[in-house]
Amino acid sequence: MSNPPENPDSGPFNLGDYITRKELLTRRARMFRELANIYKEEYWALMEEIKDKYAEFCWEHGKATIDDSDEDVETDKNAERENVAVADGAEKKAGKAVVVTGSGNRCEGYGCERKAMELTRYCFDHILLDERQVLYKGCKYFLRGSPVGPILCNKPILSATVPSLCTAHKQRTEKHVAKALKKAGLSSHSASRSAPQFHVMVAEFVNQIQAKRRAAREVKKDPCEMNMEDDTTVHID
Repeated sequence: MSNPPENPDSGPFNLGDYITRKELLTRRARMFRELANIYKEEYWALMEEIKDKYAEFCWEHGKATIDDSDEDVETDKNAERENVAVADGAEKKAGKAVVVTGSGNRCEGYGCERKAMELTRYCFDHILLDERQVLYKGCKYFLRGSPVGPILCNKPILSATVPSLCTAHKQRTEKHVAKALKKAGLSSHSASRSAPQFHVMVAEFVNQIQAKRRAAREVKKDPCEMNMEDDTTVHID
C-alpha cells in the first residue's frame, strides 16, 4: 500500500522555485494557526503547573490569619505566651536539644495548631519565643499592672517599628494624645494641614509654661508691691 502524496505546502519550503501570492498567504496562515495552537497548549500546561505548585506552597507554607480583636483576646494571648515561655524554659533546663526545623511543621507554642514560619519552630503569634530571631519585637503598650510587673501587649511587630506599638494600639495611643491635648486646651493639628515641626511645638510649650509662671507670680504678689508698681507706672507716664 503506497503512502498518499504529501501536500507541497505542508513542508517548510515549497518544492518549486516560485509560488504565487495566494499560496504564500495560505502557507503563512497555516503556519500561524499551528504556532498559535502550540502556544495555547503551552500556556494551559503552565497554568496547570502553577495551580499545582501554588496548592503545594499553601500546604507547606500556609500562613494563618491574625486576629486583631479587643484587649481580652490580646490578654489571653499574652497569658498563653507566658505559659509557653515557662514550658519552653523548663524544656531547656531539662536538657532538651533545641533544633530549628524547616517549614511544614506545627508551631511548638502551647496548644497551637498553626504552621511554623520559615527557619523557626513557631508561628507569627509565638515568634517572640524564638531567642534566635531578631526581626520581631513585642508591642510595648501597657495593658494592666500585676504583682509580678506591668503586663504589656507584647504582640509581635517588626523590630524597625517606631514607636514600638502594634497597629491597633498605635491608633488608640494617637486618640489618647489627641484627647489629652484637647482637654489641656491645645488643639491638635488638622489632618488637612501638615504637622508642626518639633522646634515649633517646643517653643509653644515653653511660652505656655512661662505664661503660667508669670501668672502664678502675679497671684502671689502682696498688695503693697502691686500699689508700688502702679505708682511707678503713673510717674513714668
